[in-house]
Amino acid sequence: MIQPACVISRGAIGLLIWMLWGSNLALSQVVGDTTLPRPSQVGNQGNALVITDGTEAGTNLFHSFREFSVPNGRTASFRGVDPAITHIFSRVTGSRISRIDGTIEVLRSDGSLSAANLFLLNPNGIVFGRNASLNVGGSFLATTANRINFADGTPFSAVTPQLALLTISLPVGLQFGRNPGNIVNRSTQVIRDTQGNPALFDGESYPGGLQVRPDRTVALVGGNVDLLGGYLFTASGRIELGSVISPGQVSLSTIDEGWRLGYEGIQKFGRIRLSQGGSVDTSGSIAVDAGVGGGGAIQIQAGQVSLTDGSQILSVTEGTASGQRLSIHAIDSITLSGIVSGINSGFSTTTVGSGNAGDVLVSTRSLIIQDGASVNSITNANGKSGSLNIRASDAVILDSAQPNFGTGLVTQTGSDASGNVGDIRIRTGRLMIRNASLGSLTLSSGRGGDVSIQAQSIDILGNGLLYSQTQGNGVAGRAGNITLQTQQLRSQEGGAISSTTFGSGRAGDITVKATDIAMAGILLLSNGQPQLSPEGLTFPGGIFSGPDVRAIGNGGQILVETQRLRLSGGAVLQTNTYGSGAAGNLTVRAREAIEISGTAPNALSPTGLLAVSGGLPGQNFRAVRQATGAGGNLNITTRQFTVREGAVVAVSSINPQATGAGRLQIRAQNILLDRGLVDAQTESGSGANIDIRQAEVLLLRRNSAITTSAGTESGGGTGGNIDIQSNFILANPDENSDITANAIRENAGNITLNEKALIGIAPQEQQTIESDITASSEFGNSGVISFNTPRIDPTRGLVALASDPVDASQLIDRQCTAGNEPAQRLASEFVMSGRGGLPPSPTDLGTTQAVLTDWATLDAKPVPPANRLPPPVAFREGVSEADRSSHAGTIAEAQGWVIDKSGVVILTTQATGRSYPSELAPACAAQLSQTHHP
Repeated sequence: MIQPACVISRGAIGLLIWMLWGSNLALSQVVGDTTLPRPSQVGNQGNALVITDGTEAGTNLFHSFREFSVPNGRTASFRGVDPAITHIFSRVTGSRISRIDGTIEVLRSDGSLSAANLFLLNPNGIVFGRNASLNVGGSFLATTANRINFADGTPFSAVTPQLALLTISLPVGLQFGRNPGNIVNRSTQVIRDTQGNPALFDGESYPGGLQVRPDRTVALVGGNVDLLGGYLFTASGRIELGSVISPGQVSLSTIDEGWRLGYEGIQKFGRIRLSQGGSVDTSGSIAVDAGVGGGGAIQIQAGQVSLTDGSQILSVTEGTASGQRLSIHAIDSITLSGIVSGINSGFSTTTVGSGNAGDVLVSTRSLIIQDGASVNSITNANGKSGSLNIRASDAVILDSAQPNFGTGLVTQTGSDASGNVGDIRIRTGRLMIRNASLGSLTLSSGRGGDVSIQAQSIDILGNGLLYSQTQGNGVAGRAGNITLQTQQLRSQEGGAISSTTFGSGRAGDITVKATDIAMAGILLLSNGQPQLSPEGLTFPGGIFSGPDVRAIGNGGQILVETQRLRLSGGAVLQTNTYGSGAAGNLTVRAREAIEISGTAPNALSPTGLLAVSGGLPGQNFRAVRQATGAGGNLNITTRQFTVREGAVVAVSSINPQATGAGRLQIRAQNILLDRGLVDAQTESGSGANIDIRQAEVLLLRRNSAITTSAGTESGGGTGGNIDIQSNFILANPDENSDITANAIRENAGNITLNEKALIGIAPQEQQTIESDITASSEFGNSGVISFNTPRIDPTRGLVALASDPVDASQLIDRQCTAGNEPAQRLASEFVMSGRGGLPPSPTDLGTTQAVLTDWATLDAKPVPPANRLPPPVAFREGVSEADRSSHAGTIAEAQGWVIDKSGVVILTTQATGRSYPSELAPACAAQLSQTHHP
């Protein structure tokens, strides 16, 4: 088969290569236009594209180009610039994007660097390639706006250049059209001198990329702005990134560092993205301004901002001047993600000098920090670290697929720093922390920063940690305080809020104000099993404050105010000490209810409210043996208090060398212990006390206990006292629920019960298998069990009745009929109203004939049919049928009664000569009713 031939001569190939190269060259050169009174001139001089002329107006110099692109290895050189020129405005009136892969420089006539500010205006878009660089003495602003507006109203437009009127006034704004072009920066190029060495600014070299001299501004303002591995740098200067996608003006304000941009006139914003290790850096230098070296300002304005792959926005202060603010405003979202070669994506301000680090201000709808990314401010010297101020209307999400405490929001000091730590302030709709951290840390003498959060809901999950810590020794700073205000606070699977001291500094206080709090679970491994410490302890979720092992600083206070608090699955609220410092107090106030239930999986640790020294009774590990500080007080106030299924409320002190435990105080209307423990045990010293008041009902079920027992077989300890004030103290006698203030080698404590009723639980000399109240000691004196039952006057509230409380003659119905006819018998009824045999008053004496008649209700019986009526009851034994018939039609009022020898009551029409203070109840022929009066 014959294959077709394709033959191209060498000459044709050469022509094709020349055409392609020439076309590319034409597309990437600097070409002037003729729209100015004195047009810009472009010439070639070696690798330089020399730009001269242009039109001057006062201290302004205007250039206009049909195309402006600089290929790799070439330089666009603005030359012959008069020293009086302060601003150079260059525009591109053609339709092509500016592609800068070489250098842009501005030189005076003598070849020195001009201090003029340079504006590059191209509405089509601007791309800075990997080898792009700047060699300018002033500020640099690249924008895809349509025109530059001046103070006198004159525009310098790239869209309508024929209308150009040049002005001597200052620029006041960048006017954007409907579809501004994008700006991309891939530049990592390092500026080098003629010998190939990195060029020096004030004796120091700087990173590559687009950089300007110290204390100047570099700004990129366009549609979408992307730093794809590209750098922006100015030492102690200012960096502006703006993304605008709607018509409007971005204002320009003159400042010492160059320019500040304002976005009040913009309605819609686009995307700013930093990826592939791109960075924005305004770090100061000790060589700048005779050692002042404050970190510069950074402002970013966009619809969405994203930093990935180790990309950073940072500012470092090296001298005595304070760093400036790092501000990021994104209408929709800010997303920070990833870590590359140990470099976290994110925002950072740092001081390594005596000047303070700059504050970080973030404003957006949603802030997402994930998988190793971070926002932080750090001091490594005696300057203060900056504050983190976060406002996110919808959510702040700190999330990592794997436990990574590098992910998060942090302010801290270095180990050798003396400066204080900045605060963290967050206001958002929802805060979620999962496998990440948010907090303040001091490693030296500097004071830790405070953490303040206002959110509709706060969720701390898994390895999530919200913390304030101090780890300094010697003269160490105290940890900052934590304040949370929220509607809902949730903690699951080990999520924790913690203020801890690992050295001599005091731990911070924790204040939580929430409508509803629910905390559950402990820290789990990926296989779902509990994660354990080397001592075999779990890592519970909850709220903690206190000294850690070997710490001598005191713990902070915890205050929780809520409507409802629920703890389960091993979660705890706890002030503790594992060192020589004292634990803080724990105060919980819940307007509606507190429910504490269950234990951790495999019953490794209980759910609880704890103010302890060294842990709980029965625990024996290294931390316990080193805990010598005093435990804190535990104060609980609520309406319904429930402790069940192995949960614990405790103020115990376990180490015999410890100073002792605090006081446990409960104020609750209804208290239920169902397999629950209220514990104030100590192993030495005076036992802790339990004070329960304002209770209506205290109910103990299924092996529950309230105990202040103290001491061990080998060590002393006096039992603590128990004081309970409850209307009703109830227990099931067969369920072995106890109230104990026992001791072993020392004296037992005292138990005081202020109750109206004690049911199902009784005092015993020793504990039994039943429900007991004991205050015994094996070798010391037993305590005193006191019952302060209120004395009740049984006559209180009673009303003395008269001997004749009612006129009985008015109770007899004259229409009542007698006789044997069915209708008569059905209609007849006799009602007696009286006291049922009681004397008129409890103080009156009864008689031997007085009979106490119980309350009775006659069973309602169906009325039998007329043809089955029972025989009539005789009023008097022996009365003939004829006599009954003769008197059937009339009734005479009874005036007395007598009792015959058979005990039958006989009504008489004549008053009898003897009355009875209490009589047997009479009978009526048809029906008997009794009404009793106490």
